[in-house]
Amino acid sequence: MRHSIILLLLAVAVSFTVRADAYGYLRFVQADGTETALAADGLKITFDTEGVASVTHADGTATFGLDALKSLVFSDDGENVTPGVEPVTYKKGDVNADGEVTSADLAIVVNILAGLDDAANYEGRADVNGDNDVTAADIAAIVNILAGIDGEE
Repeated sequence: MRHSIILLLLAVAVSFTVRADAYGYLRFVQADGTETALAADGLKITFDTEGVASVTHADGTATFGLDALKSLVFSDDGENVTPGVEPVTYKKGDVNADGEVTSADLAIVVNILAGLDDAANYEGRADVNGDNDVTAADIAAIVNILAGIDGEE
C-alpha cells in the first residue's frame, strides 16, 4: 500500500507542478479528516522506507504517515480548498481506477503476473497489499475485498 501511495503522491505532484504556481498552499488531508495546509513556496517532500513523508516548509518540518494520508489538494489560502480541484483517491483494489473493485481489477493483476500487461500502467494500484511488489498476494487481496473479507473501502 505504501508503494501505491508513494507513486500516487508522485503522480499528483508531477501533474500539478505547473498549476502549483497559482496556489499558495498544499493541503494534506488525512483519513481521519485532519487537514494541514502548508505554504507551497519552497515546499520539499521526501519519503522514507517506513511509509512516512517528511515535508520541509518555511516553518520547519512536518511528517505524515502515508497509510493515513487521504489526499493532497492545492488551495488559494491556508483555509479553503480550491473549488473544482478534486483530490485524487482510489479504493484499495481498484486497479483500473474506475471507482469500483471488480473482477476487472483482478484480471488486470492476473495479466500483469502472466506478462500480458505492465504494472507501471496502473500507477502502483496493482500492488494491492502494499508490499512494493505485484504478486499472487495481490490477487488474494482483491479476492478478499470482493468476498467482503477485507473491510477497507
